[in-house]
Amino acid sequence: MVFRQLAAPLLAIVLLAGCQSSGTGTRDYVLLLTSATPVTFSGKIRVDGKEQAVSGTTPAEYRLAGGRIDYHLTQGPENGLLTVQIRTQPDADSVESVSSSTGPNTALQGTSKIRDIWAWTH
Repeated sequence: MVFRQLAAPLLAIVLLAGCQSSGTGTRDYVLLLTSATPVTFSGKIRVDGKEQAVSGTTPAEYRLAGGRIDYHLTQGPENGLLTVQIRTQPDADSVESVSSSTGPNTALQGTSKIRDIWAWTH
C-alpha cells in the first residue's frame, strides 16, 4: 500500500521531467548596423555557436535564423556611433535589443536568444 502511494507521485515527477522544454528552437532575426554618418566596422556574428566574420560600412543588414545570436563588433576610426539593432521577423518593427559604440575604435557586443534578451557595450 505504501509503495503504491509513493509510486504515483514518483511516476508523475519522472513524466513531468521528461516532458519539459529546454527552450531550444529557432527564430528569424535581422541584425541592423546603422550610424548617422557612415562608419566602418569589423567583428564576428555567432549563430547557435557557428561564427562568421563580418566587416563593412554602415548601413548594413544581416538576416539570421537561430536560437541564439551573439555579436562582437568594433567600430572603425571614423567619428560617429555604430548602432546595432536586433529585430525579429516577420515583424521587422519588433526590436529585441539595441546597443551602441561609444565612438571611434570602440567595441560593442550583445546577445539575443529565445526567452532571454540582453545587450551591453564597453
